[in-house]
Amino acid sequence: MKLLVGLDGSEHSASTLAFTAELAAALDARSGDGSTQVVVVHCHPGFDDPAGAEAEALRTQVTAWMAPLLARGVHPSTTLMEADPRHGLLEAAEAADADLIVVGSRGRGGFRGLRLGGTADHLVRHAGVPVAVVPDGGGPVAEGTIVVGVDGTDANRPALEWAAALAERVGASVEAVFVHDPMADSYPHPPVDNWHYRGQDRAESMVKEVDEAVAAPVRFRDVAGNVVTALDAAANAADAACVVVGTRGGVAGRVSAPGRVLGRTTVQLLHHAHRPVVVVPH
Repeated sequence: MKLLVGLDGSEHSASTLAFTAELAAALDARSGDGSTQVVVVHCHPGFDDPAGAEAEALRTQVTAWMAPLLARGVHPSTTLMEADPRHGLLEAAEAADADLIVVGSRGRGGFRGLRLGGTADHLVRHAGVPVAVVPDGGGPVAEGTIVVGVDGTDANRPALEWAAALAERVGASVEAVFVHDPMADSYPHPPVDNWHYRGQDRAESMVKEVDEAVAAPVRFRDVAGNVVTALDAAANAADAACVVVGTRGGVAGRVSAPGRVLGRTTVQLLHHAHRPVVVVPH
């Protein structure tokens, strides 16, 4: 698996590196062949003299940022790009044939009160591979828990399958969370014990299919409440490594895709989740 990590030295870079180191170490420990590749990319506006003192100081700084990765036995390659990070990271991901892009929820620029920065927002709308947006640290990846939101739609299946595939590769389990509107309990419905909410049957069936297809436990869980609050709470309760959700809209190509309209749940989760959120395109 190839991970591409965008860093800018902001406060969220530490969490981004910690998540990447945990994931890469878990992947390598499970495979035993050290095949996980990590590419660290820093985009900068350019220098008057690429060989000058300013450029050399940045190279030294980027090397220093690698300490958390090296401490976990992960040896990344590094790239300095003269580009806007929104576009440079997409270009770098395509050139590297990356399987996952990892970025902090926000960087140095923009309004500090915002939970989601412009670079992360651009990537989840344009990348054709999953993007992990890291606000704070997650729980353990190896033998840990991955939470994925399920709603029973075909558009949701890629997120469920991606979460299950990752769990299989790192020895984790998947908690597939279906959230129903608590007001639905007050609607008239037959007085039976096996009452199911809209989409629940299809969601349970999909989870069962995926569970049978991978060598990792995939459990279905139905909860009532606000979708974003419930997914965040489930992830926190399970000390989950991350929360996985899908997007809305089609993707043309593998990495570069037309700007997609994200679903409301995905947008709100990116702004409010306390765990890394992986957005899987479909």
